[in-house]
This record gives sequence, C-alpha cells and structure tokens, in this order.
Amino acid sequence: MTRIFISHSYLDEAIAYKLVNFLLAALRLEEEEIFCSSNPDQGLNFRFIGVTDQLKKELKNSEALIVLITADSLHSAWIPFEAGAFWPTDKPIIPILGPGLTLDDLQGPLKSLLSISIDAKDWKYKVNNAINQLVNRLKIEQKVSKRRDDTLREFSEALRAWQSQRTAPDVSQQERIEELTQKIEDQERNYQYQKQKLEQNIHQIRELEQQLEQARSQVEQLQLSERAHNQQLEEQERSHNQQLEESETILFV
Repeated sequence: MTRIFISHSYLDEAIAYKLVNFLLAALRLEEEEIFCSSNPDQGLNFRFIGVTDQLKKELKNSEALIVLITADSLHSAWIPFEAGAFWPTDKPIIPILGPGLTLDDLQGPLKSLLSISIDAKDWKYKVNNAINQLVNRLKIEQKVSKRRDDTLREFSEALRAWQSQRTAPDVSQQERIEELTQKIEDQERNYQYQKQKLEQNIHQIRELEQQLEQARSQVEQLQLSERAHNQQLEEQERSHNQQLEESETILFV
C-alpha cells in the first residue's frame, strides 16, 4: 500500500530515487509503501505505471505527498495534477525546491509551511521537521543511523548539482521563433484593423438597409395613395357619365 507519494518530473528521476533511498533510511517503511511517480507517458517509474486510473488510485490512497521541484518540473503538467489531488485534503504536502527556486515560484497550497529549499541555511532542520511531521501524521517510526545521514547527503548533493536537462534552442531556432512571433503580432494587428473596417462597413450597410426600407415604405404609401386617388377619379367619372345618360334620356322623351 502506498503511504508516501513522490511527485517529480521524469527528467529528475535520478534525484527522486535518491530521495526514496533517504526516506527508506529515515523511516520504517517498506519499499512498496513509497510511490515515486514520473510522467506516465514516458513509462519511467519507481514501480511501473502506465495507466492514469492507476495513478489516480495511488494518489487517493497515499497519506502524504512530497513534490520534488526543479526548473524542469515547473513545466510539467503532471505535478499540478498530482498535487491538485491533495489540495482539498488535510494530508501533508511537502515541496522540496531545487537550486535557484524560492516560494515565489510555487502556486497555491504548494506554498506550505513544510516547504524546503535546498538553498536555505536551515535545510537539514527543515528536513528533520518534515520527517517528524510524517512520523506523527502517518504513525510510523523514525530511524536514526549513519545510513540516514549518508543518504540525505547523497540526495542533497544530487539536488544541488542539478542542471536543466532541457536543451537550449540554437541561435537559428531562436531567430526563427522571434521572426514567427513578429509575424504573428503583425497578423494580429492586421486582423484587428480589418475587423474594425468590417464592423464599420457592416454598420454602414445596416444604415443603408434601414434607409432602403424607409424608402420602400414611402413608395408603398405613395402607391396606396395613388390607387385610392385613381379609384376616386374613376368613381367620379362613372357618376358623371351616368348623369349625362340620364339627361339625354329626358331630352328625347
């Protein structure tokens, strides 16, 4: 059964394993009680896991979360996912910050009282404090031995020697990125300009449509008036003709 879940970037596998060795030397835990995660898509894990549902199960059953944070893991989509599973609970969350990182680099509940920076002078004190918290919350025994000190030193040395494993783009790539970025900005400005012109044209078209509708209405009114007038003239002419016929009839009688 998983008791401690270690969240980290798959790029930091070697450091995470040294952290596992320290926890096994500092706490009376079996190896299977520590789950050392990695990006499931990479298939690199302390205990292999390739199914997200299984990962969720491990997160749910874990009693504490240790998040190994480096500049690489800040770009990982899995760490926020894994940490997010603990945020609504009162389970301990212990972020361990690699070189050059501070609490300002963390978000939300990761800025916890148990945050440990490798650059801090009281680094070992905070580690021991975190171990005490795990002992009390998880009801497990603590181990004190030379191996504990050695594994802690190995872990801290590996973390302090950390270097980003992300390859920096070459100059040509960077120039291409800048060129494309500028092109996107130009296209965005042109889009906004064309959109504004189109909106103005649409407004003018609607005004013309209203004017045309008004003109049509006026024509219909005039046509109705003209038909009524013509009908009146026709009635007057019929009446006049009838009077003439009646007058002629009287004369010939």
